[in-house]
Amino acid sequence: MQVIYYTYIHRKLSNYEVFYIGFGSETINTKTGVKYTRAYIKYGRNIFWKRVVSKHEYIVEIAFESFNKEDALNKEIELINKYGRKDLKLGTLTNLTDGG
Repeated sequence: MQVIYYTYIHRKLSNYEVFYIGFGSETINTKTGVKYTRAYIKYGRNIFWKRVVSKHEYIVEIAFESFNKEDALNKEIELINKYGRKDLKLGTLTNLTDGG
């Protein structure tokens, strides 16, 4: 079985503002394809993410896919750097780490 690694974006539906960047991995199922489970689940999120989601509908965007884990983790780091962490007053993201 093949594993796919991916980087995803959560955007507020109202204005498409990016508020979270994440990383996930899945085994590719030949019958159902990739479901991107981590990108869509709501548990295991930080309180700041939960506050945004309690006030806004959101959409999930798969920004990057790779069979190489390091490439997907590096894309996560790159996107967190691009959009900036809110806790550091650098941007709009509810992420609490720089990714990777």
